[in-house]
Amino acid sequence: MTQCLVLPVFAGSKILRKGREDPELQGGDGAPVTALTEEIINTAAAMIKTDRRLTVRQIAELLDISVGSALTILKDNLNMSRVCARWIPRLLTPEQKQNRVDVCLEWKRFVEEDRDWWKSVITADESWVYQYDPAMKIQSTEWVEKNEGRPKKARATKFANKAMVITFFDYKGMVYTHSVPRGQTINGDYCKTSFGYINE
Repeated sequence: MTQCLVLPVFAGSKILRKGREDPELQGGDGAPVTALTEEIINTAAAMIKTDRRLTVRQIAELLDISVGSALTILKDNLNMSRVCARWIPRLLTPEQKQNRVDVCLEWKRFVEEDRDWWKSVITADESWVYQYDPAMKIQSTEWVEKNEGRPKKARATKFANKAMVITFFDYKGMVYTHSVPRGQTINGDYCKTSFGYINE
């Protein structure tokens, strides 16, 4: 006849005897008491501000704590979550943004004088068309606070396999697309030869 030996579990009583009366304050199951000290939390916050692309495992290794404790600090104590960067066509400097505001205000003045004026406008824009974007979306994820917006990233970076394309469009949409030969500099002479005008 096989005898069963039942061993009592003393883990819970040992924790209570050591003074850990509220395990929820200790970073979850199995987290050490030292994992959630104010010093470690502040250090984690400083690390994230320095490099928002650190992984939970990297933070845990740098702080010498468990992965679960590092995740608890990030989500519960620092109120952060990991999100992907929001793709935008390009990143603009403050000066470029202000220039666009000034142009729009000037156009608004013309529209107030002639409401159909804007229908006669044809504008152009140039952009690099890439064979592929070498950076995967997952590589752009960063840690942000839950009330912060998503970070921004230009959709493509400079790469060897690319082509310059100039697109013309009016208020109805695209009217013409021109592919620039490799190595060609876009200047007044090239525009005059290719499009019959000089952009002054």
